[in-house]
Amino acid sequence: MAVTLRERSLRRLARPRYCLWYLEVWSATRSVSTALSGFTLALRARAPDSAGFATYTALLSSGASRMQVALDLLNSTEHRIDTVNFVFGYFLQRAPDPAGLSTQVAYLASGATDEQLIAQIAGSSAEYYSIATAG
Repeated sequence: MAVTLRERSLRRLARPRYCLWYLEVWSATRSVSTALSGFTLALRARAPDSAGFATYTALLSSGASRMQVALDLLNSTEHRIDTVNFVFGYFLQRAPDPAGLSTQVAYLASGATDEQLIAQIAGSSAEYYSIATAG
């Protein structure tokens, strides 16, 4: 059975929770470098860049917990930008304009959850309403 766009999208929104599980359960028995590579791949759908890999490997080797590193990655500007771009693409079928991207990334940085971001973008948007009711 093929996976629908909606199912893939919902999985994307659940990715941070999966990544935390991954870090706690699966990676606990793996080397630091294997766990960090796997976590970054699961969260960002790409391999870690060399600078980030070196930074987080050094943090882990100096005693930081895997959970601290995971939370740092989840609270990074890169992850927030990815989240805003995804939500705009999924609900408004377009990329955010620079001002909208900046505003929504700041909203997430202030402590808003992914669900609150979705509610703000889709719940009060005439643009989303017109897309959702068309056709």
